[in-house]
Amino acid sequence: MNIWIFNHYAVGPGSAGFTRHYDLAKELVQKNIEVTIIASSFNYQTRVEEREYKRNEWYQIEVVNGVRFVWLKTVKYKKNDYKRIINMFEYSFKSFFVKNKLNDNPTHVIGSLMHPFAAIAGAKVAKNKKALFIFEERDLWPQSMIDLGSVSPNSLKVRVLKRIEKWLINSADKVLLLFDKAKKYMIDNGVPEEKLMVVSNGVALDNYEKSYEQLPSSVQQIFDKVKGKFIVVYTGAHGMANNLDMVLDSAKELLNKKENDIHFILLGNGVHKENLLKRQLEEDIENVTFLEPINKDYIPSFLNKADVGLLPLHDSPVFNWGISPNKMYDYMAAKLPVIILTDIEEDALHESNPSILIRKNQSANLVRKLIALNNDHRQAEELGELGYQFISEHCSWEVLSNQFLKQLNE
Repeated sequence: MNIWIFNHYAVGPGSAGFTRHYDLAKELVQKNIEVTIIASSFNYQTRVEEREYKRNEWYQIEVVNGVRFVWLKTVKYKKNDYKRIINMFEYSFKSFFVKNKLNDNPTHVIGSLMHPFAAIAGAKVAKNKKALFIFEERDLWPQSMIDLGSVSPNSLKVRVLKRIEKWLINSADKVLLLFDKAKKYMIDNGVPEEKLMVVSNGVALDNYEKSYEQLPSSVQQIFDKVKGKFIVVYTGAHGMANNLDMVLDSAKELLNKKENDIHFILLGNGVHKENLLKRQLEEDIENVTFLEPINKDYIPSFLNKADVGLLPLHDSPVFNWGISPNKMYDYMAAKLPVIILTDIEEDALHESNPSILIRKNQSANLVRKLIALNNDHRQAEELGELGYQFISEHCSWEVLSNQFLKQLNE
């Protein structure tokens, strides 16, 4: 078996970003399966080009722990403007033609819907190479955009995206989903059940079982300043869907209650971060620290210094189909209690998931829960152990890779 994965934003070790496909590939390689990941070398989280190219060079090949990466040179950008659109098109164009530079042929191609053009490139390569095509539908696009209120269901943009989604589904031999309840969404929209696979996000537990990397000095200095305090962390995107204004509301309320030994550290980047920083400064919310993204290798060390992991989400019907964020599994691997803040049905979570779900009056209830956990560290530790047990049984990449292969062969 030879699998090619088209994911514009995939990263390997030593980078900031999502390692879903690298972690899966690393497990598959150990089962004597060849895996290639085609990605851009421009990191969309840090906005940094991570490789040096010679003149007229537009791709590079690197093998990491048996996983072959094909890095594509794409235009740099700083904001979500026209240059990012060019970056998307350039990746998709080059990812189609780089197939001619590789000496082998895939048996399976995964096209991941980080954006539609990347998945389309995967579908085209699969057809060209006569390989089975697996369409990875990550966030139920464009339904998630509609439910989050960012677009009108009747807009031209949505109509175009729905046509692309339908074409990708019809072109696929399998449709790969990230949460189980999304199967019902697909079946309700006419997709045969036998075409569907479900492999959630997960975590590489071995990263949390080895000695921790020393944090960058700038990050370590922050932890030194808040030493002895009860540390509440968030790692991930700072966008409208992430509901971080509610976290600032809770931080303000804790200051008003003189609960000064609880401190928030929010790690990441995104389109809403500038507004959050401005609000923090204007309202003097001194118990919150914002940090820039760090590479994935540091995340276990970062979480090892925390007491609670937060997963706030904008209230939206789309999350009732399920949630599978990387950060939740990272928190659990670090044995942190997880607090999820969004108005979703409880069955949107796995029945064994021990996370604390706060659906209503989120800011006030978060304040009460954090005060309670700070006053009862034993309860916090017990919740952390339950979370670790949950991911060990259901969400390690060793378990998930076996699920992937079983469903692929059905």
